[in-house]
This record gives sequence, structure tokens and C-alpha cells, in this order.
Amino acid sequence: MKRTGLAHILCAVDFSQFSSLVTAWGILFARRFDARLTVMHTVYSPGDPIYASAEFERGGEQGRRLAEAREKLATLMQGCPVGWEPLVVPGDPVIKAADEARRLKVDLVIAASHGVSAFKRLFIGTVVERMARRVACPLLVLRSLPPEAGSDRIARPPLVERIMAACDLLESSDSAVGLAAFLARAFDAELHLAHVMESAINEALVDSTAGHYADVQQTLAEKTDIRLRECIPRDVAEELRIRTLLEQGAPGDRLLVAAGKTAPDMLVIGVRYHHALGKLLIGSTTEKMLRRAPCPVLAVPGAVVEKTGKAFSETLKTTGIVRDPVYMDHETAPGHPEQPGRLAAVYDVLDDGRLGDHLVVVPPRRAEAEEILAVHSREYLQQVAASRHHARAALAPDTPVSRGSYRAALYAAGGLLALIERVVAGELKNGFALVRPPGHHAERNRAMGYCLFNNVAVGAAYARNLSGIERILIVDWDVHHGNGTQHIFEIDPTVLFFSIHQYPHFPGSGFFTEVGMGAGEGYTVNIPLAGGYGSGDYAELFDRVLRPLAYEFKPDLILVSAGFDVHSSDPLGGMRVDSEGIAVMTRILMEIAEETCRGRLVFTLEGGYDLEAMAGGVKAVLRELTGLSVTNIANFRKETVKQKRIATAIQHLKQVHGNFWQCMQ
Repeated sequence: MKRTGLAHILCAVDFSQFSSLVTAWGILFARRFDARLTVMHTVYSPGDPIYASAEFERGGEQGRRLAEAREKLATLMQGCPVGWEPLVVPGDPVIKAADEARRLKVDLVIAASHGVSAFKRLFIGTVVERMARRVACPLLVLRSLPPEAGSDRIARPPLVERIMAACDLLESSDSAVGLAAFLARAFDAELHLAHVMESAINEALVDSTAGHYADVQQTLAEKTDIRLRECIPRDVAEELRIRTLLEQGAPGDRLLVAAGKTAPDMLVIGVRYHHALGKLLIGSTTEKMLRRAPCPVLAVPGAVVEKTGKAFSETLKTTGIVRDPVYMDHETAPGHPEQPGRLAAVYDVLDDGRLGDHLVVVPPRRAEAEEILAVHSREYLQQVAASRHHARAALAPDTPVSRGSYRAALYAAGGLLALIERVVAGELKNGFALVRPPGHHAERNRAMGYCLFNNVAVGAAYARNLSGIERILIVDWDVHHGNGTQHIFEIDPTVLFFSIHQYPHFPGSGFFTEVGMGAGEGYTVNIPLAGGYGSGDYAELFDRVLRPLAYEFKPDLILVSAGFDVHSSDPLGGMRVDSEGIAVMTRILMEIAEETCRGRLVFTLEGGYDLEAMAGGVKAVLRELTGLSVTNIANFRKETVKQKRIATAIQHLKQVHGNFWQCMQ
């Protein structure tokens, strides 16, 4: 079972009779997903007699009370079958739980609903209802009590055999349906999709003249099936046992009826927000479920959708990688920087720890001749093919080859094509082709800079033949300018080539004034930088230049030539970027992809010649792509050290591109 999306679980306990149940669910998820488990207690939790008085803040009393809470946590978790971490903090339960969940970047919070008097709830809501509005990750709210509830020991692990999700056919429910599907597969549970008829929702879906409820059931079933396919990855849907429930009436009441019929072990629902007066008087459907559902409720807050720009289900789609021993067959020369050991170091990272569990290995295929000929000349293809007859040869002074180089190069380009196919088809969300030889220096009719076939150019040309792909953004952050990619597409307005690189440096091209030619004028954007720029500087330029350009261009797919020679440790570069800087560039690209092209983002490996730095950089990219880490962009922009130079660079760009791009005017 692929463990994706739930790497850190936070249990919020208050030492009431619910605490043993909360920790039991936490252990269940931690075991199922091999996740980190944190058990949190917040001082001032309601109903906890230890903290009934605010006097604990005086005269060192706070320290004693916190120590008492840690002891109680140890007692509660005695005999825990998984590793766990205690967290005891003073403050308001809702604010602290939300803050800690955000600080720790947890993927799921588990808490218990106590309920308060009707009058008090009318004005402030229960703790968990307030929490559901604040946390930026799914919140599992528990209500039912097991026989041993009230014990100070861990309860019996619950069973999850049937999961029900509220599916109202709107985009805002994608998050709930996608997460429910992911959990149903993980627990091998039945998935029930409950859709409740409501005129405000169905008016746009069913012709108002279609007749009574019975007459439109089939139409709604078809719409539900379409929505299901849109928000659940294809490989997940094929493994599920799915039933669709259609109810007529008010959503809150009929969902409760559907839950009564289905008897689910968990109800998944997207958080809804009403205007303040409506929420005060009637509450949201989600809050009604939190109070009355006969089973635990997994609320997926709107903040999740707002943060990603897409439904939470999208974050559950897997990240693909291309890796294969064929790439080791490309041998260069003793002491040459571009060695098979580069990939060996990267592959070692994939095999170490939990990162590999979040990745789908995409088998590479051999690129066909016509796919290579879309960007290279026939004479050049024949020249590279002829190299397979020689034990050692050189296609250029800096580009040695061997008998296995031609085959490796075909599979490098073809591996990227295979990954692009999966991402465009929606089977994968994003991916990284970890291939060699690299490609961005290869020109239409010659090898150059260790590169044989221009992989990213072959990929872009191929992608434009796929359904729904018309415009492609290529981002090249290698420390060396991607001259080959620029020249191949310099007259093409359907490809925006963006390169940030060291200048002057090999290969000597990539100045501001190189903007493309003819119909492609303005669609080449170069940011040449002197050596010494760091992570904050790159983050600033990505955010202030690349982001607005991409939003204006509106690509259907983003391809990245990822060169890790931008790292401060690389022997062939002069920049000061570290692995965290590489992560923030990845995060910005992910945000751009979410806003412009449904998250479709594919990386391919270019340079990088310090093995440890390159392996760490690849790991940073993959952790971002899979959601194992979410880098704070604002923190890096604060670390910008070359403000004057960056301002000058942006001014140059505006002078050169002001006639081509509105965002540059």
C-alpha cells in the first residue's frame, strides 16, 4: 500500500474520557501510514481539573503544571505500540492546536467533541467547531465512545471498513471525496458517496424542466461518476468498491439519514462557510455533522483548498520518477564531471528512508526516431547513432561517449516522454525524470556541454501533440545557460523559455537581450547573474519575475531543466544556493502550476557535479513534490542579500520585455 499524504498525525487530548479514543485513532493512522505521531495537550483545556485556575502562571506554577501534564501523557500512552512525541503547551486550545499543526506541518489532526450548552454553542461554537475553521489540514472529530472510554489507557484500535463522503458535485467537495477515496484504498474499505438533492446546487447540473426527482436520478448518477473520475486518480478508483447514494432534501438532515442507512465508520465532509449571521443562527452543514453524526467526522477545511489552489485530493495524487540502470551505460571518460556516479548518488537517496514510499517509478521507454527528429536534424541523429560502434568516441571536445551512450540517450528522452504522458493524463500529479545524459546544451545539429539529445526540448515538442496541451513553460535553473533549448524554440510563441543562470559563464549565451525571434520574440526570458547569488535571491526573482510571467502566459504544462550545479558546493558553478533554496524554487513552481495548469509539473535532471549536494537537492525537490515538506516562501525572500542587483536585473528585464508582457510594463 502506497503511503501518501499522511506523514505526520497530531492527537489533541485533554485527559477526559475521550482521550483514550483519540490516541487509539492516532495509533491506527500512524501504523497504517508509517507516520510520525505527536500527542498534544494544551493547558486551559475545558473540563481538565488540573488547569481550572489561571493562578498556575504565577510563582513558577506554570512549570509544575506543565510537568504534571507530561506525566499524565506518559501514563496515557503507556504501552503505545508505535513511536510518539509529547507536546505540552500553555494557551487557548483552538489557537494553540491550529498554530502547532501549522508549525509542525501535520497532515491530520485528531480531536474529540465535548459539546457545550445550546446557548453557549449558538454564540461561540464548540472547541472542535472553532478548530475546524482554523486548522489548515483535515480534522478528524470523534464523538462515539468505546466500552473502555474513561480509562487512562489506550483504547482498542478502531476498525475502518466503510467510509462515507459527502459529494455535492461542486469543486469544493473534491477535497473530501479525494481524501475519502485515498483512505478507502488504504484501509481496504467500502466507499459510499452521498449526494443530496438541493436546487441551488443542482440547478446548473440538471435542466430545470427535466421533471421530478425520480426523472433526474440517472443524470445525477452520471454526473457523480464524472466528478468521481475527476477528483480521484485513475489507479486509485480502479481499486475501490464504490456505491453512490442519492438523497432528496436539506443537506444536513439527509446526510444524517444516509449515514444512518450506511452505518459508516467515518464520514468525510468538506467544511462549508456561511456569512456570520447565517452561521450564528443555523450553523454550517459541517458543524451540524460534528454535533450529530453517528460516527467520527473527518472535516476537510476550506483552507486546504485555498492554500493549494486545488482540491486536497490533488495533493494525494502520486509523484512519478524515472530511474533505470540503462542510464549507467553512458560512460564518459576517467575524471570527467558527468559520470554514472551522479545518478548512483541520487538513487541511493531514493532507497533510503520513507521517500521512496511516496514515489511511483515510471518505466522509461525508448524515444522513437520521429520524436527525436522533432527537434534535431536527421544528420545529427545518425551521428549519435554511429557512436554505438565505438568503445570510446567524442561528439564534441567536452562530450565523450561510449557504446552504451546512444541507447542511454534514447531512453533519457523517452523516459521523460513516458513521465509527461502520465502527468498529462492525470495519472500522476507531477514527476522527476532522473536520467542521463543531460540535454539542455544540445543544439539541433550538434552535441555540446555533456549533452546528446535535448531531453526537455524533445519532451516539449512531444507534449504539444497531447490532448489539452498548447502552451508550455520551460524553466531552466541550471547554473549554465540552456542554449540548445533556447535556440530550438526561439521562433516558437507556444513555448516560453525562462532561464536564470550565471553569466558570463559557459556556454557564453543567455544575456537579457536574447528574447527570441520572429513570432517567438518575447518568449525567451533570460536572467543572467554574476556569481554569488543565494537562495533568497533566487526566491525573490522566481516570485517577482517568473510568477507574473507564468500567470500571464497561462501554460498548460511546466517543464523544468533542473541543474544542481547551482548549489554552493558545486565545483563548476559559482552560486550560493543550498538545498532549502532548491526546495523554495520547487514550491514556487508548484504554486504556479496549481494556478495555471492543474499542477502539471515535470522535472528533468541536467547538471550537478558535487554528488552530495546533487543528491540533497534532488531529495529537496521530491519532498516538495510529494508534500512531505512545504517550504515557507516568505522566509526566503527575507534572506535576499543582493537587493540592489536584483532591482537592477528586474529593471533590465522591464526595459527589454516591456513591449511583450503586460506584467513587465
